[in-house]
Amino acid sequence: MAYASGGGSSLKFIVVGDLNNDASLDIVLANYGTGNLGVLFGYGNGNFENQMILSNGWNPHPTSITIDDFNGDSIVDIAVADYDRMYVDMLLGNGNRSFESRTSKGISLDSRLLAMASGDFNNDKRSDIVIIYDGMDKLSSAHRTKIVQPAGIHLN
Repeated sequence: MAYASGGGSSLKFIVVGDLNNDASLDIVLANYGTGNLGVLFGYGNGNFENQMILSNGWNPHPTSITIDDFNGDSIVDIAVADYDRMYVDMLLGNGNRSFESRTSKGISLDSRLLAMASGDFNNDKRSDIVIIYDGMDKLSSAHRTKIVQPAGIHLN
């Protein structure tokens, strides 16, 4: 089964998880060419709804996505790495297949984000993000509890 990403798009990243707490896997796509995100909610049988477009135009070049509960409300949120603006944009989940307006979190290094992942890396029961940068031999982490050098993002 194939799903069209839309005209002008250039898919750069995909992440899979349960965005709406229905025990079915959903897909989030980074549409680099159109600068938006595509969400396909899963039915749990291998099929997905038509793509829902999130925030068309706010993110010129999304290069990486990670999903987790970033604000501690037990609802899955989406973090998007913006290659050009050197920011991580957060779309906070409402738990009902919708997301609140984005919140940008600045990166303190003068470099472009290449990829990121999330998890509880410091065992504080809060979601953290790790980031790699384009052309740099550094890995940066962002903990919700503190800013970590050399390039942390304070998430809450």
